[in-house]
Amino acid sequence: MGKKRTKNKRPNMLPNLLVFSLLRRPKNAADIIHRTYAVCYWQHCRTLKSRLKVVIYFLLSPLFILKDINKWSKKVDIKTLKSEKTAVRQYMEQFYLSFFYSINAENYYLQEFYAKEGLQKARYFVNKGAIKNGTYKILTKYGQYINNQYEVVSLGKKVEFSNFCINNKVPVVPIIQEILSDGTIIAHHSKYINKELPEESLFCKPNIDNEGQGAEIWNWVNGRYQNPQGDTLSKNQLKAYLKNLAQNHKSGSILVQPLILPHPKLAVFRKNATPTIRVLSYVDEAGHIELDQAMLRFSIDTNSVVDNASAGGMVAPINMNTGTLGPAIHSDVSVSNTRMDKLSDDLEIRGVKIPYWAEALSLVKDVHKNFPYRLVVGWDIVITDKGPVLLEGNNQAGICFIQRAHGKTIGQTKTGQAMANHADKALQVLYNGVIGEGQFGQGKIDLYEGSTFKKALSWFILKNEKTIELTVSGQVQNVGYRNWLQTKAKSLKVSGWVQNNHDRTVTAVLKGRALDIEWLVRECYIGPKKAKVKSITVKWGENYKDNGFRIIR
Repeated sequence: MGKKRTKNKRPNMLPNLLVFSLLRRPKNAADIIHRTYAVCYWQHCRTLKSRLKVVIYFLLSPLFILKDINKWSKKVDIKTLKSEKTAVRQYMEQFYLSFFYSINAENYYLQEFYAKEGLQKARYFVNKGAIKNGTYKILTKYGQYINNQYEVVSLGKKVEFSNFCINNKVPVVPIIQEILSDGTIIAHHSKYINKELPEESLFCKPNIDNEGQGAEIWNWVNGRYQNPQGDTLSKNQLKAYLKNLAQNHKSGSILVQPLILPHPKLAVFRKNATPTIRVLSYVDEAGHIELDQAMLRFSIDTNSVVDNASAGGMVAPINMNTGTLGPAIHSDVSVSNTRMDKLSDDLEIRGVKIPYWAEALSLVKDVHKNFPYRLVVGWDIVITDKGPVLLEGNNQAGICFIQRAHGKTIGQTKTGQAMANHADKALQVLYNGVIGEGQFGQGKIDLYEGSTFKKALSWFILKNEKTIELTVSGQVQNVGYRNWLQTKAKSLKVSGWVQNNHDRTVTAVLKGRALDIEWLVRECYIGPKKAKVKSITVKWGENYKDNGFRIIR
């Protein structure tokens, strides 16, 4: 289990947020979270062309906004909405929110910003695209920076995470087998070591997170596997079918799990998809694990085998103190925007108490303690007749539908404030152009010297080549640090050299653009798998004339 490598792929673009998040002074948690996204995105824009592209899209954005408003005005019948605002005012608010905050027309309706106090609530809304494509990346980096003594376990690698939980006695839905595109079956659980498909109902899904897409249920009925549509397959036929799915999916493999059924008191929420609970947990500034919000997700579509809100399900808020449900609302605003206490005489929602609620919260707290470097996590839990079982953890938890469920934007919550606090510190420590530790000129330097205008101009046009010398202390020798740094430097086109010192430190000279050097120094705090960096000091270096990056033996 190695440390997660940094990917330099640029996040998705929200041009208006990229511009205004840097221009306006942050006034609340949402503003800080959005500014963090903007910093992350601009850091990934490593050419002048990519930066000018943002400017062009920003200038053209009014056309795209008007097109989006027109699209959603046709999908949503605004006459059915409980709003005191006229249609004209709603359209004007949509344009305002889209232009200045990248809150599109869909979210205007989804988060009920058309309500009387909606515009005020919208100021605390956190954009899903921003948080998943920027803020989470910086929080991940910062979490590893402040907790670099821990070996990082990926939550996204489903097999690795499942095995970690099993080895640490965490109740988790096991991944029993993995079927590869060549038909190979890898057994991941001692109970199923014979590599034959087990004679029980199965839940099969691609080995990649895609909001439930591609998942299938195969019930064990009369010696054969049967899906909800009534198709039946033998063992060999199902094995061949899953092999074909693996061949045609970008993940290249299909994971097989036992089908977990809900507690009898929650069985009414299951058509074919088992209802799950999403709980948000976060690390506060003192390093304690705290819980903030939770919701029940369930599907009313008999053709759906997953409960994901994005797959057309419903969401209902859960009272954290009592474990009781509030009214549910559909995840698709074009279907319904009404909060419902019950769906039918047989399906009460409001007031239903979640079984084993205290145990579920204890499970989340206990499991998050194994991942203190994950500052915010969304945990998916299944409540069975024997208690809560962990399904998976999401270090890039979607926050759109939990905001919809509670009718409360993330910027108004404790989770949002914690994210903003961590993000603000990350920007101050890792993303402000200042590198190293100590006093300026004595271990710390500012890569972007000069007036504010000069700094901004050199940062934007990327004309700022620098040479620095850094010294890294800690457990950095005999752990592959020099080879790791050479690989990282070459990937960023940074030249220089690196060597071990007699005092067990590592010294390196780096020459390149300020943006690339700042990026590389951030990586140096994490280093290769076995490294434990204690501190880094930096000073200006003499101009390095050679190309390439070499290791001095």
